[in-house]
Amino acid sequence: MTTIKIFIKTFFIVSTLFLSNTYAQQQVPFTELETDRHHVSAIAFSPDGKTLAIGYDQSIRLVDIESNETIHTLQGNQEITGEIVFSPNGKFIASGDNKNVRVWRTKNGNRFKNFKGHNKPVSCVAFSSDGKYLASGDTDGTGGNESIRIWELKAEEEPLLLMLPNPPKNTWQVQQLFFMPKSDVLIASHLGHSTLRFWDIQTGELFKQVDTGTNTMHAIAFSADWKRFVYGAHLGMQWWDVENEALISDVVGPFYFNSIDDHNLEGRLDYFFRDIDLSPDEKTIVATQLETVVELWDATDTAREPITVLEGHKGKVMHVAFSPDGCLVASADSKGIVRLWEVRDILADQEVNEVSEDINGDGTVNIQDLVTVANAFR
Repeated sequence: MTTIKIFIKTFFIVSTLFLSNTYAQQQVPFTELETDRHHVSAIAFSPDGKTLAIGYDQSIRLVDIESNETIHTLQGNQEITGEIVFSPNGKFIASGDNKNVRVWRTKNGNRFKNFKGHNKPVSCVAFSSDGKYLASGDTDGTGGNESIRIWELKAEEEPLLLMLPNPPKNTWQVQQLFFMPKSDVLIASHLGHSTLRFWDIQTGELFKQVDTGTNTMHAIAFSADWKRFVYGAHLGMQWWDVENEALISDVVGPFYFNSIDDHNLEGRLDYFFRDIDLSPDEKTIVATQLETVVELWDATDTAREPITVLEGHKGKVMHVAFSPDGCLVASADSKGIVRLWEVRDILADQEVNEVSEDINGDGTVNIQDLVTVANAFR
């Protein structure tokens, strides 16, 4: 492996931890990756959690997380315009640019496929759980019916075009795509829409729609069983039930934004969650609101405040992601800085605060139970 021109700094930063409306101080270690001040278009962890993909300008860098060295730099994009995503087996990585979908082999960094046909810049991509299909959506907001395409990864056939009956004009820009595991179901969200659409990719049928009742659904994350999803919007995050098409609970609501000055987070102009991700154990949500902080929220209950706020970015944080093991959070800002935050201990402390059982078997619930749980996370 060769080392690219990427500047590595390891720090400990003090974050504010909110517990019972009081402030505590914790030191949060992080590694900082500086990509020559390029705008970062997307970030993604590999399925094994060993590699971080960083998309910017016309390139994607695959960085080994343990050594902080670059494994490969993937070239050939006109300019990355949306998400980058690994295949489930980690052998391929895909991204979109101006009207193209490009796929590389992660082992050697060689180009594998270049899918052409979109009429607008590609905004999102997603692999099916078996890696056979690749879905792509674009930024066509004119009501066109060719905004979502399904490509067979190892075939030369024309893609399936998903056709929306009577598409509403100027609202058909695809924002996120998700394949449900072990199925032919593709889920799509759209910029400015309140509705998730469920497609059968074998028949092209739109068979289900879930309307959350808001037109500002900016970011979505699904539970592992795909029965629930959490989304970030203007003034809040909510859990929804897919089958019953019903609100389950709020994660955070407008009351938080009414008192942000109390949290020393003044200056927010756009009160919405631009990007979110759900931890593997589904207990924590990492979120960004287009400011210079990263927030960790309790996903299991309605919260008045974040679990903690990770501070230090100089540019607005555009992208966040949990590692597959939940120990790291990656964040990327508008000034080309990517940080890897070691959040394992913070989340372990949150677990400690919730201990209500006799963990060590001494017959009582006491401070030793807290120590036992804390040591298990070290």
